Amino acid sequence: MNKYLDATILKPEARKEEYLALCSDARQYNFPAVCVPPFMIEDCKRWLLSSEVKIATVVGFPAGYQTISSKLYELNDVIARGANEIDYVVHRGYLSNDDFENIEEETLAWISICKQNGVTSKWIIESSELTHEQILRLLVLANKFKPDYVKTSTGVYGKAKLEDVQLFRKELHPEIKIKAAGGISTKEVAQSFIDAGADRLGVSQYLNLIV
Repeated sequence: MNKYLDATILKPEARKEEYLALCSDARQYNFPAVCVPPFMIEDCKRWLLSSEVKIATVVGFPAGYQTISSKLYELNDVIARGANEIDYVVHRGYLSNDDFENIEEETLAWISICKQNGVTSKWIIESSELTHEQILRLLVLANKFKPDYVKTSTGVYGKAKLEDVQLFRKELHPEIKIKAAGGISTKEVAQSFIDAGADRLGVSQYLNLIV
């Protein structure tokens, strides 16, 4: 189980001691990554020095409705700060207005920047808040532009749904991985998402899942 867990703290009220404990646990249990806010990248990177744990962070979190240029500025900033993995939120405003021209422009731009800098790209599409048709259109774009992962949810507006992960795995190219996040708090639930095709799990209650 441990190899699937992105141990996560994204709550705005978290204290530095909580991030330090997160990094200590990630080192002890060999998690692939910790997912933290952009302002904690440098501290967590220092605390995880000489470990194999990656630093993941979020861009456009949690609504994704900033302008494209501001989101790309944020993306370049967190890469410069040392992030290894980027969880990037789809532009919900464009999606609500059926503006797939701008969604395509943004998606191509941020995935290209990630690839140029050798960082892992994870596209959060907030699937539990979308229609089936919206999800399918976004998965078509994922197959076109090929982020490393498609992620179900931020955990703020929506939760991971097993049927969404199953749909992702059915529709996505095999090389595109899946991250489920939001509401995963027991080993049984976590295992059900892994069995459905999830390659990573974003979890804040990770101590309930470790083995």
